[in-house]
Amino acid sequence: LRNLVVAVSVGLLLTAYGCGTSDDPPASSSVVVTPSLGLINGADVRLIKPNGTQLGATVQTGASGKATITFSGYSGPVIVEVAGNATATYFDEALGVNAAFAAGEKLRAALDSVKSQVGVTALTDIAVQRAEALAGSTASLTATAIQTANETIRQALASELADITAPPKLVNSSTAAGELDISDASKYAAKLAALAKLAQAKGGV
Repeated sequence: LRNLVVAVSVGLLLTAYGCGTSDDPPASSSVVVTPSLGLINGADVRLIKPNGTQLGATVQTGASGKATITFSGYSGPVIVEVAGNATATYFDEALGVNAAFAAGEKLRAALDSVKSQVGVTALTDIAVQRAEALAGSTASLTATAIQTANETIRQALASELADITAPPKLVNSSTAAGELDISDASKYAAKLAALAKLAQAKGGV
């Protein structure tokens, strides 16, 4: 995973918050997280404010490769963190096999505001690092720094996509070649597969 990020570096239906009285219950939001190195199963997923405060509970991706986090009372900038553990796996698109997504490995994405759907990939991870550099620290991340970083990485590495934080189509061992079409989700999957092969050519993940 680290080599993949290095190789690439080189080469929520949002629930609206009303204007009710202070007695109104806080609005509830759900974020569907779709991480990809190929389909990731069993990874720990957290939604975190830039200051480190966690929103909702830690959840895990399942066989679908997705996870849903529900929380209330916040709609600002967030970081989505997908972390490996002793049992998590991902589908290695370069080798065509499932591999360990080990403890200590992680992918992140930053959003300028809460969204109902988010993809977390090597591209979004690089964009988080760029946003942190622009802001000076994670705690200082602003919506502007996040927007700028995400767009910079999109233009530099995936200009065929409209948004690198959108969910990609997930690929696993049962994905047929003809399943990828001209949608942005499929284009994103194809881009990630190409990056995985690039990383493998540079020494593996």
